[in-house]
Amino acid sequence: MDRAVYRWSVTPAGWSYVGATGVVGLSAVLTQANLLFFLVGLLVGALVLDGLWAGLSLWGVTVRRYAPSRGLAGEAMAVRYVVGRGGWLPLGAVIVSEVLAGVRQEGGYCLYLARKGRATAEATLYPEVRGVLALEAVRVRSSFPFGLVRGERRFGRVSEVLVYPRVYRVTRELRATSGVWRDTGKAEVDSRSGAGDFAGLREYRPGDAVRSIDWKRTARLGTLMVREHLRPVPPRVMLCLDMSSGSPTGGEVEQAVTLVASMVCAAQGHGMPVGLVIVGGEGSLHRPHASLPHRDDILETLARMVPGRGAEVGRAAQLRPSMWVLASPTGVAPRAPDLMVLHGGDSARLLDTSASGLPLDPLPSLAALRRAEGGVYAA
Repeated sequence: MDRAVYRWSVTPAGWSYVGATGVVGLSAVLTQANLLFFLVGLLVGALVLDGLWAGLSLWGVTVRRYAPSRGLAGEAMAVRYVVGRGGWLPLGAVIVSEVLAGVRQEGGYCLYLARKGRATAEATLYPEVRGVLALEAVRVRSSFPFGLVRGERRFGRVSEVLVYPRVYRVTRELRATSGVWRDTGKAEVDSRSGAGDFAGLREYRPGDAVRSIDWKRTARLGTLMVREHLRPVPPRVMLCLDMSSGSPTGGEVEQAVTLVASMVCAAQGHGMPVGLVIVGGEGSLHRPHASLPHRDDILETLARMVPGRGAEVGRAAQLRPSMWVLASPTGVAPRAPDLMVLHGGDSARLLDTSASGLPLDPLPSLAALRRAEGGVYAA
């Protein structure tokens, strides 16, 4: 069972109320008017009642967090909460948020929480840096009923969200360079689908499609002959992120990571097999492949990457990358035919920073949360 922490604080309106109560009390002492003493008693009683209510009403509160498994740096990230109520006192104006430093957030809000009822709240976080975002505690606050004293209860709820690097849409200038991306051949021979340009004839082999047999040529030669066609193959995009050449700064590294992540998403969106090798940073080698899980694996590597040894320059060059991204503007890439060299600073002109290039999966819907909790939710 998580240990809950309770706190109380006076709101700005409460401090104004305390000041007004002090003025009335001072007037009562100076004038010795019984009506003012009675009014001071009412004011103090209301303040005490509000403080007790704000604290006692939080004792029966429970909260469950539904956080996404991943997010994007610089983009809004929604975190949903299911807040339950088991006490006797009604509770309203509930604000649910994370106990988190260094990350801007907007807390979720519940207008009213009835006894033994449940409600959902959605907070919004704005992570600015890639990496693992640790969510350690949830904070539930309420200043109900008078808004003079705010009661707060903290719940220890530990979870992690992997924040991907910033991803933007690539500009036309970068898309125009697709002609230099290395491929294994602009077309490959296909004798099964029957689609594409005609390439030639050959003898039949077990496994060939019957519809690819050329019956006229077969009747003339007396041997089963099969038509072969050329099937177009998308270009192969192999990226190299080099952080060892030129001693780049932290900001230059992040620019290069953003550029690489954006190119990975753009290539995958066009159906191109994409791979990644990192020089001067710790990360796995990803050979070219075209699938959403492969794209997510590359983005996870970029999110968790820290400066380190990584692959050697010679080893990376043997993989025949089509693009070599240097984090430092003074870095030098190895010489290779058809190798395109970019720098992290080129992201300003090659990326459209006004639009994100990676839509993430949304959180479970409210209906799904209702089915999972099996309870009645307050409006």
